[in-house]
Amino acid sequence: MTPGHGVALDTTAWYRPAAYHSGPAKNDYAGFFHTVGLGGRAYGFPYDDINDQSSVQILGNSAPPTGLTLGIGW
Repeated sequence: MTPGHGVALDTTAWYRPAAYHSGPAKNDYAGFFHTVGLGGRAYGFPYDDINDQSSVQILGNSAPPTGLTLGIGW
């Protein structure tokens, strides 16, 4: 469950996708990063890794990644 679903306070709705986003869209956490992000571009919660609803289907939650390599340069 992520705060972006609009069900953070209603624990009975955490695992019922039909209950997600029943009110107006609002995510103060993501909104903050949009205001400070370069050109207003930032993602607050692009996925739900708790309720097996990852937006990246090739990386199922049953076999999560174990590492990350980043390259930064000019």
